[in-house]
Amino acid sequence: MEETKNPICPICQKEIGEQETIICPGCGTVYHKECWETSHGCCIETCSEYRKKQETTEQSVEASVETEPVEQELPTEQTDLKEQTEMVSPSFCQNCGSPIQESENFCSLCGHPVQPISNQFNPNAGIPVDGQPQPDMIPTDPNFIPPGVPPMGMTPQKKSKKKLVIILSIVLAILLIAGGIAGYFIYSSIQAEKEKQEAIAQYKEDAYSYYSAIVTNAYQVGMLGSGYVDYWDAYIDGKTYYEGHTIYDPDSAIAAAREDNADEISAIESTDGIIDDLYDNLTGELPDPEDEELQKIQQVVEEAQTSYDELYNTVIYISGSYITYISDLNQDLKDLNSVVEDMKSVIPNPNDTSSKEA
Repeated sequence: MEETKNPICPICQKEIGEQETIICPGCGTVYHKECWETSHGCCIETCSEYRKKQETTEQSVEASVETEPVEQELPTEQTDLKEQTEMVSPSFCQNCGSPIQESENFCSLCGHPVQPISNQFNPNAGIPVDGQPQPDMIPTDPNFIPPGVPPMGMTPQKKSKKKLVIILSIVLAILLIAGGIAGYFIYSSIQAEKEKQEAIAQYKEDAYSYYSAIVTNAYQVGMLGSGYVDYWDAYIDGKTYYEGHTIYDPDSAIAAAREDNADEISAIESTDGIIDDLYDNLTGELPDPEDEELQKIQQVVEEAQTSYDELYNTVIYISGSYITYISDLNQDLKDLNSVVEDMKSVIPNPNDTSSKEA
């Protein structure tokens, strides 16, 4: 057998239970006695008892109006709400949220009927009628929206100039920063290229200075070497006195030659120090390692230094026999002259304006 459920009180929506009850004589609906008395009878609109209650209430109100001509004042907040209810119609459709004009009975967008505000909210709720407060203090429609308040999510959005200014300021700042960074890298690139070109020009000038020093010193060393031969020849020819010097063996002849050419030897040794410094600079890292012209200059400088060192050592540190010395001197001069020609063709003259224009 199925368990019989207790009836529900239509006023408080709770089970009747064991509380004291009253059965409506008009429709047979079961109520809690306390709920029946609070509601002053049945709340079923189709019930005859409900209609009787309504007629009794209307008669009580009319009698109250006749005996008391002064209209009862409503509370200030509810009076204002009543005036708003009578004067303002819904501003937005409860179905789609679209704006609705006062004269429209249906939404122009979705066709939903416009419900009068009086059906959505009772501004007289809570006002004593016949000495008893009305229980309905809350709008009966769950979708009710107070007048002038747009549905959730349909609040009109106004453009904010201040927000736009902030966004534009941020964008401008980003562009300025990006432009500054780009400008820095561009400037750095241009500056690096400028410095590289200046270093290349300086390298070529140093190479030409080296070429000039080699040519000058090689000529002085060659002349000194030939002068040694003259003193050596005097000894070989049997002369015991030459250029104011007594010659009695090859060493005395060389010593006499050194004494007479002491200034030339000092100048040669001084220039040799300059040549060594230039050589160290030119054989280090190139300003542009991929520049073929600089590579050729560096190569010919290394060859020239080798030939020059051979000649310098042969003359300044003379040794061996007369025949050996003469052979070494001639070969060193020949090798150096060949390298000097190569240097002349590879190393540009910075003072030659015609080559620059070409």
